[in-house]
Amino acid sequence: MNNSRSRIQIVIEDIYAAFMLLTRIPVNWQKISPNTPPNLNRCLWVYPVVGVVVSLIGAIIYLGTQALDIPQMTSILLSLSAMIITTGAFHEDGLADTMDGFGGGASPEKKLEIMRDSRIGTYGGLALIISIGLKVTGLSALSAGNVVSALLVGATVSRLMIIFTLMMLPPARKKSLSVEAGKPSTKSVIVASTITILVCLTLQDIITIIYVLSAAIVSTAMFCRLSYKQVGGYSGDILGSTQQISEISIYLTLCAIWSI
Repeated sequence: MNNSRSRIQIVIEDIYAAFMLLTRIPVNWQKISPNTPPNLNRCLWVYPVVGVVVSLIGAIIYLGTQALDIPQMTSILLSLSAMIITTGAFHEDGLADTMDGFGGGASPEKKLEIMRDSRIGTYGGLALIISIGLKVTGLSALSAGNVVSALLVGATVSRLMIIFTLMMLPPARKKSLSVEAGKPSTKSVIVASTITILVCLTLQDIITIIYVLSAAIVSTAMFCRLSYKQVGGYSGDILGSTQQISEISIYLTLCAIWSI
């Protein structure tokens, strides 16, 4: 019984830790585990679960605004805004910082220095505009039911890609919050992948699932290669960029498939 309770406690701690890191959803860590700090490595398996919750919030906003006869594109923008608010623009900030660093730095050290700067430059601003534009226009081409499916699958699979990036790249900095996450364990990868595949089954078409997963994996692998060339590994900003880039690739893939 004690072992059972301890396993349940660990699962609860992992869930709290992941939501505390990746969202702005209020989490009272002192209430759940006052004597133990969050384990950022062990909670990696929860990342796809975070994606499910974030996408459901977006889906509720989308369906609610559609019920009020608000135009499709406006509903999608409101839905994406709700998701951004839920995460505190955590991943969008990473995308902007990464593009500023990659575009403005002459050396890996300078690129990483720019990425630490909280100010957004031209490259980062353009990246955010293009990112939101691709998401809105891609999702706007889908039916209401397909938009919900795309939001759910996109948010979930893209967070699994963060785990894949941790597997593929070494840390670019010796000390940072992302370094604390470390290499994911085999158990974390299996559990996170299983959760993601179960969510993908909502697409109800094995060919579509294969295309979606392939698009996410290929875009992540290409971005990992670019990141390694630019700064020698991953950082927290690069992990956020991975999520954004793979999410966009999923939306565009579904748009291409479902618009045929």
